[in-house]
This record gives sequence, C-alpha cells and structure tokens, in this order.
Amino acid sequence: ELKKNGYIFDSSSDTEVILKAFHKWGLEAINKFNGMFAIILFDCRINKLYLFRDRAGVKPLYYYHHNNIFLFSSELKSFHKYDGFQKDIDKKSLNLYFQYGYVPSPFSIFKNTFKVESGSFIEYDLENNSLIKKKYWDILKIVENTSLSKNENELIENIENTMLSSFKYRMISDRPVGIFLSGGNDSSMVAALLAKNYKKQIKTFTLGFKESKYNEAPYAKDVADYLKTEHYEYYCTYQDAIDIVQELPKVCDEPFADSSVIPTMLLSKFAKEHVDVVLSADGGDEIFGGYGRYITNINQYKILTKLPKNILKIFSLSSDNKLKDIANNPSFLNIILTRLNSLAYFGKDELVDGGIHNMENIFDVSSGDFVDKLMKIDYLTYLEGDILQKVDRASMYVSLESREPMLDYRLVELLGSISSNKKIKNNIPKYLLKQILDKHFPKKMVDRKKMGFSIPLGEWLSNELSYLVNQYLTRERFLKYGLVEYDKVEIIIKNPIKNPHRVWSLLMFQMWCEEWL
Repeated sequence: ELKKNGYIFDSSSDTEVILKAFHKWGLEAINKFNGMFAIILFDCRINKLYLFRDRAGVKPLYYYHHNNIFLFSSELKSFHKYDGFQKDIDKKSLNLYFQYGYVPSPFSIFKNTFKVESGSFIEYDLENNSLIKKKYWDILKIVENTSLSKNENELIENIENTMLSSFKYRMISDRPVGIFLSGGNDSSMVAALLAKNYKKQIKTFTLGFKESKYNEAPYAKDVADYLKTEHYEYYCTYQDAIDIVQELPKVCDEPFADSSVIPTMLLSKFAKEHVDVVLSADGGDEIFGGYGRYITNINQYKILTKLPKNILKIFSLSSDNKLKDIANNPSFLNIILTRLNSLAYFGKDELVDGGIHNMENIFDVSSGDFVDKLMKIDYLTYLEGDILQKVDRASMYVSLESREPMLDYRLVELLGSISSNKKIKNNIPKYLLKQILDKHFPKKMVDRKKMGFSIPLGEWLSNELSYLVNQYLTRERFLKYGLVEYDKVEIIIKNPIKNPHRVWSLLMFQMWCEEWL
C-alpha cells in the first residue's frame, strides 16, 4: 500500500514500514497494524512522544510520570537504573495483587507508574510535561451482529478461514517456528490448520509432569501423532522447578502469583533449543467461551433472576457471605465481576488497608448479553494481566519470541460480534470451535476434560520448596518491609497444603521485595 503511494524501502524491516506508515497516515496508521507491538514514536515537529500498545496487550509497556520525569520501557526493572525513580509501593495496587494474583492494567506495583493499556496509546507533550491517554481499539465497543448468526455452517466456515489467515501470518519468519502444544482445543486447532496448510513439517513442543493429574503430555502426543508433526516433549522434575523459582523475582517485573509461570518458563527454555519463534494459543477461552465458570454463572443467573424479593431477604440472614452479597446487591453481574478472575487469595480485611477492588468500577459493561460481558472482562483482565504477562516474561527470558495467533484482531472482532448463546450452546463450551475441530480430529480427541497448565503447588511447597517458605515467610522478613502483617498470615503460612495459592502469593511477594526493594 505504501509502495503504491510512492514510498521506497531500503530494508525488509517492519520498523521501516511502521515509520513510513506514520509518515503517510499519522496516528491513524496504528489501525492498519496487525500483530503484537510496543511502539515508541517521537514526532520532533511538534515535540510529542507517543507510546502505543497492541490491541490485546501481548507486549508490555510501562511508563513513570512524576516530578517532571517521564520514563518508559518494556520492562519495569529498567526504571530501577534511573536514580530519580522513586520505589514507593502503591497500596491500592498491592491490594489488587493480593486479590487477583497480579496487578491489572493500568496500575503497577509502584506509585506514579503505570501500564499503557491494551489497544491504547499515550501522547506525551514535552513542552508542558503533560500526557493524555487515548483508546484506538476497544473490545467493549464490539457489538453483536445478528446477521452473522443466521447460518451456522457459513459462520463456522468464516471463523475457520479467519483463523487460518491469522495462523499463516504468524508463521512468517526468517527463523525456525514451532507451536506450544498442550493437546487442548486451542493449541490443537492451531497445530491442525497449520499442519494441513503449511509446506514444511510443523514442530510442536509439550511439557509433561510425572504426577498424572497434572500431565497433559499424552494428549499432546496423540494430537502430534495424528497430525504427524515433529514432536518434542520434556518432563518437568522437582529440581527443574526449584531452579526456576529462584529466578522468578528477576523474570517478573511485579509480584506475580500464577505458579504456571514455572512450567511456561521450562517449556520456553526447552523450545528455544530447537526454534526461535513459537506460536502459543492463548485467548481461545476468552473469545470462544471456554471457561467452565461461564456455564456455572449462566445457570446461577437464570435461577437468581427468577427468585422473588422475599426469598432474597432470607439470603440476607444467611451466614453465607455470597448469599448476603446477592441479597444486598440487585445486580448479580456486579457480584460476579467483583469475583471474576480472583483466585480468592485474600479478603479485604486480611492484609492491607484500602479495601478490595471491584472490576466493574473500571469497565463500562452496559452493553452486550450477560456472558458476553464476562468474556470481555476476562479478555481485558485475566488474559492481559495474567496469561499474556506470564507467556511474555517466560519466553523473552530465554530470548524466545512467542506469538499469539488466536488474538488476531480480525478473529476477536468476528467472535465478539457473535451472540454468546452460539459460542456456548446446549451447555457445551467452545461450541463453534469444537464444530471446526470435529472436521480435523476424531471426536474422542476433541471431547476431553479441560486441565489447564498447573503444577502440584501444595505438595512442592510442603516438601521440595519448603526451604523457601522457611527462608522468606518469617516474622522478621515481613517486618523488614512493613507491608503485610505477619500475625494475619501466620496460620496460612503453616498450612501450604490447605492454602497453596495464598502461601505462594506471599512467597512471590516477599521474594520480589528482596530483589527490587
């Protein structure tokens, strides 16, 4: 398109394309880009600096603005190199971490320090030291298009063609490319379409565990054998985990309590031995409707909205806090959003002053059906703040480029314009995706229970990793930083089998403090 407008290129670099696109179209150029990016552009003509982040928030982008200082970087740890950076903990963000296990955008663990939000850009004026935030793409603005849902077969064909285009785009590389394969629906879909539409044999990578209830490797092997990929698998050991845990505070810019970062790092390290670029399959649950809680919430919502008010009054007398919440809040959606993606690490009275944070205070979810709202909030919170952060940190730590074919904005917009009752049909999650999978796999390979990417956290904290608990989670260590009261968490720390995620979140916070404070 630029060549047709007379532009001449001196390289094959995407950076040159970006620069000349901005020269031609100005800020509107950002709407023409498809992929993951963090772009910094300085316009010397008007003395303004622009910070752009991709639509899904695959790539991180931080900024610090205080006392006439403006810093920006892909990594928060860069700011520590500048003497003027003040490392003051933001109590609200600390609450967010202990509620959700991560600090969601636009916040960060430090005061005056923020993340550029997904689909947004910052305009910083160097003349008057001011900045404004602007949104160029917003998933909440995608509305249902009823004309898309009339013919299911046509709809499925449209989705499959869009996925294939997205997947092929992300295979373009001058370096070897592989696929993270779990054997689940999303990664199997990526592998299947590329295996049948790519000239070379696909490389696939899987991580396994000796504990059978955590091990997806056999499922991935079945998929790889069926598709005839060049398959690699690595089984995680206790020692692998122990070695990785010591690195986590350096890898994660902020306190981060999703323990699946450990297997993600191990898988990334293993894949790096064979390829330089991998395709992950994150986002499938958020855009196709894959989480079991969607069905649970649908059923609860149907029941509760039919209950008469006098029954809700009985709830208010219950000892069950959840029922009290329902009775005292007429909007069941707000109740769910308050808990959405919270792993219930800690309650509002357990740790830090400042109260608990409600997601509905950030997002306008007035449009769309009930489940559509849940999926979009998932996309903006859990996907960006937890999953994508985990994969980016883990892969980049070993210089492995991880791409997200399920998050092509064309696919997200297509799925976002389809009613949720088409995506979750007859209590079947990912109904549309499974119709496509049925064309590529035997049904028994598609219909299996979702496992997720987890580790035996409680067992490891009680045994192989207990030395870290004993080292970091002591009264003296908590007093050193004064951010968490040891007396409030002592009973939790002493029982990691019962409270694995709570103990882990405390451990990750204390280890992070030791590294960066």
